[in-house]
Amino acid sequence: IKKSQSETVQMTETERYEQNPMDYVNNVLGDLRQKLSLDDSEAAKPTREVRAGIRKPKPSGPSAISGAKKASQWEIREEIAKKKREEIMQEVRRKREREEEMKARAERK
Repeated sequence: IKKSQSETVQMTETERYEQNPMDYVNNVLGDLRQKLSLDDSEAAKPTREVRAGIRKPKPSGPSAISGAKKASQWEIREEIAKKKREEIMQEVRRKREREEEMKARAERK
């Protein structure tokens, strides 16, 4: 019995895990539990305290008061493109109306 115990001690971790993969899983889970300091309810606790000096200062000004979100660059570009499209469509409508008026005048004469 002593000889077999010494042989198992001399086995490398990889060989032991190859024989019983659940040992590896249990060891990994045990390490994770230690790192996260899981309590009985399985809720993670922070391992270090958050210092008050690290927190970001609260924003001040009109955007903080109104709670308006900042527009991304993409949204700004979309708005500009939308306005340009509307302007172009208005121009096209005006030109069509002028052409129709010209046709109507030509038919009257």
